[in-house]
Amino acid sequence: MEPGSSLEDHPNRDEAIVIACALLRRLWRPAPPGNPFPLVGDLAFRWAREIPERFDHLGRPFEASLVEEAAGLCTELGASAEAPVLANRDYHLGNVLSAEREPWLLIDPKALVGEPAFDTGHLVRSLLPPRIDRPLATGLVERLASELGLTTESIRRWAFVRSVENALWSLGIGETDVQWDLECARHLVTVS
Repeated sequence: MEPGSSLEDHPNRDEAIVIACALLRRLWRPAPPGNPFPLVGDLAFRWAREIPERFDHLGRPFEASLVEEAAGLCTELGASAEAPVLANRDYHLGNVLSAEREPWLLIDPKALVGEPAFDTGHLVRSLLPPRIDRPLATGLVERLASELGLTTESIRRWAFVRSVENALWSLGIGETDVQWDLECARHLVTVS
């Protein structure tokens, strides 16, 4: 890969997953005392309020059950007792670039402090293809759980919440096609 190439463009998806997970494990460190970063828990509690509000404001554009599940999960996720680490609000394959200083570097970090599984929300979504099915979503969540030493449930929950939240965000800025986000949510909500 040339310096500056995105991990999203890596020709071997399995190898890209290994690289992305290795970089995450390396980046997860305890937050330094007195750090200035917002808390994932606070963001989750805010989303628990905002997701239903945005849904109503946008005219309830898709099934309410997804919004109810996402808001409930946000309340649970906000109260997580997992040991917090430095996390990234925007960790996905497009924000990992090949480099000369290191083989791969994270760019455009949006630091927060919270449970490690938070980082997997957008990562799962960046690994899913345009056409999604339940076995594919299940297999991906299980693979990431194995690679990262996390539970499948924690990864599934964050990826589901991020899918619903992203659909509402997109609609809020005037995008009209959020079917892919909703398909992600529909498949992730039922992953066992």
